Amino acid sequence: METLVESSNEEQAENEDEQAGEADDVLAVCDFLSSPPLPESYRCNSVEEVRLLAIADNFQRQYSLLCPERKSLLLCPINECGVQKFVSTTLRPTMTSHPELLNWEGCASFVADFLSLNPLEPPGELPRFLFSSTSVLRSQTATCFEYASVLCSLLLGANYDAYCVSGYACKEMCLLDQRLQDCPLLDTQEKAAASDLPVDSEPAVRFQREPKSRFLIQQAKKKQEEADAKAKQQEQEVLQPPDDPLQGLRVHCWVLVLAGCRSVEDNFFVDPMTGRSYSTTYEHFLGVESVWNNLNYYVNMQDCKDGCAELVYDLHDIKLWEPILFGVTSKRQLSINLLKRKEMKMMGMTWEDEEEEEDRVFEMPRSWVSSITISQQDLETRWPGGKKLTRYKKAELERFAPYLRMDGLVTRLNIYKDMDCTEGGDSEGVVQGQKRPPEGASVR
Repeated sequence: METLVESSNEEQAENEDEQAGEADDVLAVCDFLSSPPLPESYRCNSVEEVRLLAIADNFQRQYSLLCPERKSLLLCPINECGVQKFVSTTLRPTMTSHPELLNWEGCASFVADFLSLNPLEPPGELPRFLFSSTSVLRSQTATCFEYASVLCSLLLGANYDAYCVSGYACKEMCLLDQRLQDCPLLDTQEKAAASDLPVDSEPAVRFQREPKSRFLIQQAKKKQEEADAKAKQQEQEVLQPPDDPLQGLRVHCWVLVLAGCRSVEDNFFVDPMTGRSYSTTYEHFLGVESVWNNLNYYVNMQDCKDGCAELVYDLHDIKLWEPILFGVTSKRQLSINLLKRKEMKMMGMTWEDEEEEEDRVFEMPRSWVSSITISQQDLETRWPGGKKLTRYKKAELERFAPYLRMDGLVTRLNIYKDMDCTEGGDSEGVVQGQKRPPEGASVR
């Protein structure tokens, strides 16, 4: 198979020069990031990793022959030291001692807050570089693929059956543009206000109602409904995004959580850049090329002409998902084997699995990434530089780390009257968990 797709010497020379130039750029970034110097696993490949790179290269060649209409896969990107690494080994399952990072909501919220986006350029191509989670958390800047790697590593450490997903999404998701979405803080405030409304009690004395014309009431109601419908139509015209010439071609990476672990009943997606969860049928996810975790890499062989709505996530079905490593045990199978061993131990029986006597398959090497550490200060400062501004529909949400500002302000919500957030509106702040005091009042 390899002899059929050999490139010419000129193309090889051009590719080597291009990779050498890119490696020099990455090494410059590495010099900036590495203090102290990065471990040896970042700077070279082990024997198992070299063999895995050869397997991935052979797989990529066969894939290009069998599926010439599809794009190349992200298999062996370059790390911060200019070394090719298989994507699955970039994931480092990490269990933290922080209670807020023991569930997927806390992990997703932290990753979304802690990192800032470095958009893919060009937006329709896979990145050639994929930095380790340790370097990403140090610099606090990441592409969508690095966002997903950090979040997936935390979820795997928390015993979720999580996978990074390489696919396509709408422009707003790829560029982290939330200006057409409602501010989640407004929804929370509206629900709280509704729950605080007093319940009307039966009055002790009933007063005679003032007589009103039903016809006039109906006419006023009709005019109000027409005005509301007109305003809603105008708002929908503003909210309708312009046609995107790259619709369906913009590359994006997010996280898939499969059911079966941690009492997860249904599969769902997590966008690591916002920390929100979505159904696997969500219309803004436009297609899936491949998924991977720390054990294996799977290529989607299903049709995505209707987006992700009809995809089946049975990774054990090789007709639907083509694995790079055959015979490798999945996370679900590992959990099943562990339960069987516990049951047999309780029954006083020994573990005798016939599969252990069979020829061992090539397993994924251990991650080359150092252990991910998240300090309490990282959780407190949260946002890059300790503050972050997010623009929503007719609102701007500013968040600050505790004790960053002299007045103790941690949250400020600015509400506007127009979509461009130019016409003045109301402003409400929160000081260390409580509302900001009036102007002139002292803050302790």
